[in-house]
Amino acid sequence: MMNQIQEREIWIPYGEVKKYYVSKIGKWFRKIEGGWEILIENNEQQQVLKEK
Repeated sequence: MMNQIQEREIWIPYGEVKKYYVSKIGKWFRKIEGGWEILIENNEQQQVLKEK
């Protein structure tokens, strides 16, 4: 996707892209991000337990 944009020399302001993603996928992304944080915390806790 980004390659196509660069080839055509189209400049899309970051602010516009960010607004689009926040409005379209914001809720969905936050759910996934929250899920990742929980998984990472669990993995770190498991590693600590293994080290002990």
